[in-house]
Amino acid sequence: GDVQFHQLMLSNAQRSLCPGGRLLCIVPSLESALYVHQRCEEERSEGPYSLGSGDSRPSRAEAADLIKGVLRRSGVRTKHFLEPEFRLLASKGGFQVESVQRVTYHWRSELGLASDTQVPQSLRESPLPWDWLFLLHKGPLPREGASAPTVAALLPAALRERSESEGRLPTLLRPKKEENGARMTDSQKAFLSTNRPSSVSPL
Repeated sequence: GDVQFHQLMLSNAQRSLCPGGRLLCIVPSLESALYVHQRCEEERSEGPYSLGSGDSRPSRAEAADLIKGVLRRSGVRTKHFLEPEFRLLASKGGFQVESVQRVTYHWRSELGLASDTQVPQSLRESPLPWDWLFLLHKGPLPREGASAPTVAALLPAALRERSESEGRLPTLLRPKKEENGARMTDSQKAFLSTNRPSSVSPL
């Protein structure tokens, strides 16, 4: 949850890009995390986020973390971002925000369940949990009317073909007719962890 650390990561990425280069960043959504926690509380279902223990209130440390967008997910303290918060962070890192979209996931994946039949009935419909995907641009944005690549087009062709054949692309990378989201494939996760001049970077 160290803001300076995330700022340094973006600044280093910005320096490594050529002018006009783009950076794809997938970051955990704080809006989604609060929404997921609320829905799980309503359904009395065990969710991925823990605040307090049992019926007790969150501790002072947990409350301080929450203010900073740091939630304990599956036991691990994880920084989550508000959409305008990451926009500001990116601008301080020297980037222009070209676009921002939601990457949605099945409730099954969000809750760590083996099948959709284990998901409470009321949670099987939209809205689905999501992460934020930002397309950042180094330098001035392309002038209005100029053609810009889609998010999917920025992924290597081999990765797109493999992911599409596995049928597990996040919703924003799928054909428009498919509405349900899915977790990323192992091949996509491997790509996200690479350090390239222009890459997808999970913060």
